[in-house]
Amino acid sequence: MNWKKSWQKSTAESGNFNQGQIIIENQKISPWDRKQDHFETKNLAISAQTDMGPVRKTNQDRYGIRSFPGGTVVMGLADGLGGEPGGEMAARHVMESLENWPGPEGKNTTASLMDFFIRMDRDIAAMGAEQEALSGMATTLILVVVKGRRAVFAHSGDSRLYHFRAGNLTQITQDQTLASFLADEGELSGDEAQSHYSRTVPDQCIGCRDLGPETGEIRLEAGDLLVLTSDGVHGAVEKDAMTHILATEESIRRAAARLTGLALAAGGKDNMSVVIAKIH
Repeated sequence: MNWKKSWQKSTAESGNFNQGQIIIENQKISPWDRKQDHFETKNLAISAQTDMGPVRKTNQDRYGIRSFPGGTVVMGLADGLGGEPGGEMAARHVMESLENWPGPEGKNTTASLMDFFIRMDRDIAAMGAEQEALSGMATTLILVVVKGRRAVFAHSGDSRLYHFRAGNLTQITQDQTLASFLADEGELSGDEAQSHYSRTVPDQCIGCRDLGPETGEIRLEAGDLLVLTSDGVHGAVEKDAMTHILATEESIRRAAARLTGLALAAGGKDNMSVVIAKIH
């Protein structure tokens, strides 16, 4: 099946896209220092914003959005790990691979997502083993498939999925970090885990070859928001501030821009990315 591509330059005034298109990066055309895209179908609207931040020399965050015939949409966010150039290449490979993913049509959605995660884990691990410069390359990954009033997700790493409804913001995924693992094992208290150095050390990731993705399902209602963030955003912006922006900003384009802007203003030093989907 041939899928039409839409390459977007960095702009806050991106256009809308038709069903059957994919938004994905092309490094030569659209450098990922700062970038915003907007995508719409009859069922939902999605806005995405990424910013390299004031410290990093490259942006290792990548997002992808793809629609399928019948109205199903998949959106993803990956945050590369392992330094340059490995982390950037890992995140880019995963998002580019969405272009050839057969999708969940006619299949169990969770099983389809797990198959994709396993294949990406093998790909990234093999790429890292082939070149010494790429050793240790890996990436976080969240994929969310929205079909009608149902969202099915799979998650590995410490990027996050949130669900916003009627003024309430709920963190859906749990960070798969060493601190979280130690807290589960009783080695750290909840408060200690929040400040422990290992809160930024991934326990799970694509390319680590010890994959145990978290999966789940959310039942959606009109007006709901699904929010994907890299740790450059949720690590710098308090949940109350995120809630306020989502509750008071009618435009998801402006909400995405405000969240990355607030992360910058709060002193965030990492790459920062957010994807927001609104259910019509």
